[in-house]
Amino acid sequence: MNGELHSNQYSRSLWKVVFELHGLVGLAAAGCKDLATCENMLCLSEYGFEGRLHVASEVDRCTLLRFLRAEKGKWRAESGSQTRGPTPINRCISGVGPLSVRAEIFPSLEPRRCEAQHRTSVIDTVLAMLPSSSSLLNDLQAPIEVKMGEAWRVLYPGGILAIATNTMVEVRLREHNAVKGQWWAKEQLQASRSFPGFSEVAKEIDEAERRAVNREYERNQRKEAAKTTLKNRLARRLRRKNAEETFAAHARYFAIALILLLICAGIPPADVSMALALTAAAALLFVVVWYFASASTAQADFKYGSWHAPGSLMFQCGYALGNVAIIFMGLYHTLLLSKFHRSGSRLYFLSALILWPLTCASCIFCVGCRSCRFAAEDAEAQRALSEEQSQAKVQVQEANKRTIVFQGSVLPDRRWPCIVSWPGKYEGAWDELVAASRRGQVSAGVVFLPKTTPMYGKHDPIPPAEHIPGTCWCDPLYGGEQEHGCRWWSLWIKNIDAAHSIGAPLHVYFFKDAVGKGKIESFDIAGRENRRRQDINKRREEFKKSEQFTCLQMEMARLRKSEPLWRFWTANRFDQSSHYSREEERCFREWLPREESEILKMSEGLGTSQKAEVAWLKRKGYDYKMIDVSYWLDAEFKPNGLYSRLTVSHDSPSQAGNLQPGVQLIGHPQAQLPGPDRPPGL
Repeated sequence: MNGELHSNQYSRSLWKVVFELHGLVGLAAAGCKDLATCENMLCLSEYGFEGRLHVASEVDRCTLLRFLRAEKGKWRAESGSQTRGPTPINRCISGVGPLSVRAEIFPSLEPRRCEAQHRTSVIDTVLAMLPSSSSLLNDLQAPIEVKMGEAWRVLYPGGILAIATNTMVEVRLREHNAVKGQWWAKEQLQASRSFPGFSEVAKEIDEAERRAVNREYERNQRKEAAKTTLKNRLARRLRRKNAEETFAAHARYFAIALILLLICAGIPPADVSMALALTAAAALLFVVVWYFASASTAQADFKYGSWHAPGSLMFQCGYALGNVAIIFMGLYHTLLLSKFHRSGSRLYFLSALILWPLTCASCIFCVGCRSCRFAAEDAEAQRALSEEQSQAKVQVQEANKRTIVFQGSVLPDRRWPCIVSWPGKYEGAWDELVAASRRGQVSAGVVFLPKTTPMYGKHDPIPPAEHIPGTCWCDPLYGGEQEHGCRWWSLWIKNIDAAHSIGAPLHVYFFKDAVGKGKIESFDIAGRENRRRQDINKRREEFKKSEQFTCLQMEMARLRKSEPLWRFWTANRFDQSSHYSREEERCFREWLPREESEILKMSEGLGTSQKAEVAWLKRKGYDYKMIDVSYWLDAEFKPNGLYSRLTVSHDSPSQAGNLQPGVQLIGHPQAQLPGPDRPPGL
């Protein structure tokens, strides 16, 4: 939407304001011009600000609704040709087209007094739509929140917000609310440089996030490269095995055909019928010999692998011997011509017509049919390669299953702490844990049975001695039978009992920055609490049809215009979350009723299965240590890294002289319990 404003007191001052409702507000000043009130103009009058705006699209309508609802009824509107009094803005903005608006922020004030108040008052959201010499650009990679009155307005990366001059602007990171900053709006502000303290920390966090995303991307690339290398190695092994088998079979068939051809050439025919039979058999056998000998170098290399050189030499020599045999056979039969001729038989000439052209035609046949045969064999080779690649892929998947399946490995030495609970969403750290456990460097009781493994989907009954209702462990764990089964739980109980019996310390790992959070009161309510969270999460489909989600999608559509920014926003980091997924989760919780939102918030810190694991340890009376999973992450995300900075404060000058803008960063909580006491060498 476009909007223009001029003051009744200063008719020669015109401020042109361009509003782009995707979160961008561009400001440009134009002076020394008289202009009457018209469409797309907001006028300063005794009523405040009034004029007409044009709602160009459904996107504008949704965004305008969201933008003005925070006004708490200040804005009034008249849509179309409506002649009655103004009505609340959210009732009138029901479609596209012209719209009369009035901001009754200065009722019954004189114009001069109105203008004076305009110069000195801080009017929260309305001032974002007024021409001003100041604006705030979010040039960070993360969303920020700007305080507008009593509320906080979200400003996504690349967004520009118009603000009133000579006002104190307060901002904070949307994901880390404790990271705050403030500064006077005397100029064009940038989130990355205009707020002392805040800007520096925000940029550090941006860079740390970018490095985390890049490392996760590189880890996935290495993982995929390792899979590709393994698949190629297995494919080459299959090709070598198939080539050896093919060469052995072809060598046998070739030798048999050549030997039979030599026998046919060496047998003297007793009569014309026998000569005709030997000639026909020799012709067929010669075609077989030619078939094996006429393969190209590439075909021989593909079919026979490392045997292609000796195989080609053998086939070529055999083919030459076959030609000699055919020539010998023709000469030999010619010598018998007079004998057969005296006997009065004419069948010999039929034998000669088959035998003699065969030698000449073989060369022409080899040349003429070579290309057709090679084309057919190329297609056959492609099919064979495709089948071998598929077989290799299946073998890689089977190898991955054997690699990622983990039934725990509790070391018998009590000095080694045993990891009994682990958040599965930290895939990179999990891979390191499993690798270290298989090297005998970590004692772990955790269990992971991936899909398609033999024990996936298996269920185990609850021992009667536990006095827990349910047909299998799925009932108390999840509140109902699950597809993945509960066999893993029986294996897990066996592991932790073994670790506890030898007196090994038990370690429970929590989400990053969430030590001690997400636990449930007792094991008896684990299934009920899980069903409750599932019921809340089922409302996500309803949320995706809401106006709030539509507005989020419009903001995301704007971010998609910048491919590098959008790629960064949708890339996963170490916990398999992205900026977009976390923002969608925040919007979902803001959309939920407060009680349901609090339930999800209080459940953070442990995964679904972890909640039951920790509750079981409590039920059994097993002591355990609570540890932040960041001990297994990269250095800057460990407790002594960037996110462990508890306070970063910078004094900044204030125009009023009594305001001290600052910033506070809350990172890793100080864990009440130390990190894992690992033996030397780990």
